[in-house]
Amino acid sequence: MTAVRWKQRWLVVHRVLGLGGSALFLAWFVSGFAMMYVEMPYLLRSDAWLDGQGQLVPDGRLVSASAAVETAGLQSTPDRVVLEMQGDQPVWRLSVRRQGIVTLDAVTGARRGPWGVSQARELAAEWARWDGPLVFDRTLDLDQWTISDSMFAAHRPLHRFRVDGASSAQIYVSQKTGKVVQVTTGRERLLAYLGPVTHWIYPTVLRRRASLWSNSVTVLASLGVVAVLSGGVLGVWNLRRRNGRLSSPYRPFWLRWHHLLGLAFGAVSLTWIFSGLLSMGPLDWSPSTRASTAERRAFSDHPGNWSAFALQPEDALATLPRDFVAKQLEARFVGGTPFWIAWETPKTSLAIRADKASAQGPHSEVPESLLRQSAEALQPGIRLDLWQRLDDYDNFYYSKRAFRNQRRLPVYRATFSDPARTTYYIDPHRGGLELKLVPRSRLNRYLYNGLHSWDFGGFFNSRPWWDITVGTFLLGGTAGALSAVALTLLWFRRRLARS
Repeated sequence: MTAVRWKQRWLVVHRVLGLGGSALFLAWFVSGFAMMYVEMPYLLRSDAWLDGQGQLVPDGRLVSASAAVETAGLQSTPDRVVLEMQGDQPVWRLSVRRQGIVTLDAVTGARRGPWGVSQARELAAEWARWDGPLVFDRTLDLDQWTISDSMFAAHRPLHRFRVDGASSAQIYVSQKTGKVVQVTTGRERLLAYLGPVTHWIYPTVLRRRASLWSNSVTVLASLGVVAVLSGGVLGVWNLRRRNGRLSSPYRPFWLRWHHLLGLAFGAVSLTWIFSGLLSMGPLDWSPSTRASTAERRAFSDHPGNWSAFALQPEDALATLPRDFVAKQLEARFVGGTPFWIAWETPKTSLAIRADKASAQGPHSEVPESLLRQSAEALQPGIRLDLWQRLDDYDNFYYSKRAFRNQRRLPVYRATFSDPARTTYYIDPHRGGLELKLVPRSRLNRYLYNGLHSWDFGGFFNSRPWWDITVGTFLLGGTAGALSAVALTLLWFRRRLARS
């Protein structure tokens, strides 16, 4: 096939994809400006998820953790056992993946729920002081702000209330658990529409059909890669040398600028659309960075007997410093040893060893020797090659300081001598696995997070240089996409004029 015919084919591909996708590219670039600073408002994923929770103040003896698990009658070992206040009453919450959440009265052991509208309104009112009265809106399974199954499935259906005040807040209370699971303000919703909802192609009508949404975005991103790649090939191919320098042969305004902008910003546009495609995990490209259920069980070495908690919850609370406002008490096993983890905020906790009736603690961290012993159980028969305490972030365990959800420090890094050099990051404050890395997930960190957010080597937190760099690239990409939209409109206008 001659070079001319190849060029013609590239032109057809680029033109067809440009006609169909130019508006989408423009939406991606414009929403990218908002994505620099805006997150999807998820209460349960933010550092504010304990803000409205009342202080744990037990009145007398409470149902033990083992009695709560036995009363709940769950089909498998709960993933999480937590004591907290609901209104003025302490309750146990026992969570099992794919089975939901069971709520028990921590004084009587009786099951609680479901919660009606009037009860939910009281709980929502207690969660925070709102700037206006709470008005019941409706009971729903999901909407734009409660789509995520991983966060909300166990709590559905949800009672939604609105605040008739300046904040235009919406509060969601679970009918099943009575928990406040989502809070959004009018400003947060507007910014989310301008940013994540547009950028992720996230309208409720599409996103509620998870497989359809995932396949649609994967196909669109794949076509976007082809569109930008074909444009890059044509852009270089069509360069002409005039008076000793390279220039565009096109004279029409929009065509010329589309050519020049594509040459200037096509490479970064290609990396963005390609890394966006990788975020969808095509062909199971990247394994999860979350430890498997089997690994979490090996790390905890759960004995299957909750009576190992010899220290009762009310006695554990009594050991806490007076200035520590405990809002949750979580029962955990680390290396077969029971611990109470008292939470004041998502970033402030204390650990209390619970295998004896007399308190041992509280401590700011689970003992390092126990954490290392638990880590060694993650890869039986394989040597733990490297064990390090990190007091600062590295290239894989890090936080974006502009956003709300910050990872805790210090953290322990455990690297094994297997061919994959499997690495785990362990949070000593709660005695839990935070992150797992294998070769493909390490590569994905650079191909996706690096290319898409430009956070190589902590560059994301190098302000204002990151803002200037990414903002400039987005301006160039937006201008290129705008020229593509203009060319599309001109093409359709000519077709209409001929008909």
